[in-house]
Order: sequence, then C-alpha cells, then structure tokens
Amino acid sequence: MERFVVGTGRCGSTLLSNMLSCHPEALILSETLNGLDRRDAFKPGLVDKDEFTKLLKGSNPFIDMSISRSSLDKEALIKQPETTLPVWFMVTLPFLTDKPDELFAEILEQVDRFPAQTMADHYRRLFDWLQDKFNKSFWIERSGESTVYLPALLDTYPNAKYVHIHRHGPEVV
Repeated sequence: MERFVVGTGRCGSTLLSNMLSCHPEALILSETLNGLDRRDAFKPGLVDKDEFTKLLKGSNPFIDMSISRSSLDKEALIKQPETTLPVWFMVTLPFLTDKPDELFAEILEQVDRFPAQTMADHYRRLFDWLQDKFNKSFWIERSGESTVYLPALLDTYPNAKYVHIHRHGPEVV
C-alpha cells in the first residue's frame, strides 16, 4: 500500500518523517517527488524507461534557483550550491545512505530494466525496490510543499493512505 505525508511548506513534515524513520520497518523517502520536474512527474499514459531515467536525472528549475540562493540548505544533506545535480543527490538519497552516488547508480541500473508503464507504476516499482534493498516492510513518501501537486498525486494513487499536515502562517505567527 502506498503511503504519503503531504503538506504545505514549513509545516513539520520533515520532523514527522524523521520521527517515522525511527520505526525499524519503515523506509522514509524524502523529497522524491518534489524535486522532479512537475511538467513530467505525473505524465499520463505509458512512459518508457528512458523517459523515466531522464526525469530522475534531470534538474528542476525552481530547485536549481533555490540551491543557487542557498534556500535549500536546511533540507539538503549534501551542500553543492554551484551544481545542478538532481535533488535526489542532495536530499533524497543522503537520507538513505552515506554513498548517494553509488545508490543512484544502482537505481539507474534497476530503472533500465523497467518496462514501459505508467508513472505511478514506475514510482511504485522503484520505491518497492528501495524498500527491499533496505530490508523494510513498507515505504512512506514525504515531500515538502506537496499540496501543490496533491491533485495529481491523488489521481495517480487514489487508494493510497495520506497524512496531511497544514500550517497556517498567520495562526503560527
């Protein structure tokens, strides 16, 4: 079963995912969807392995701008402000391993075996592979500011379980 933590920016989803990562059977996948180019992240129809690989390897203009302005520093575990590496290198993979480049190479090897399938199936297959690789029983995806693409996420995974975190700025202040 797919599980997602969705929320607004600065709502506490990182704190929640860090707490959930203490569960020995949980694989927490942070920022796996947020860093992808949203024009293609939920593309309809069948997507071949080359298109999916390109999406995973690609940079995101908004994220690149955030990196260049160092506004991603608090979330990024690897600091590389002069590069346009995929967010997976700076945020997602360092949560899972201290060798993100090696893990990314393994991911690309796996994806190279994927058939043409929907984006939902690509993500599910990749996340399930990561779950197995790290010997976990289930995965939870958490991306900051995911409410921006929540309609696409709900369309893609209508039967998933969702935890929604919302922070209303004026109330917090």
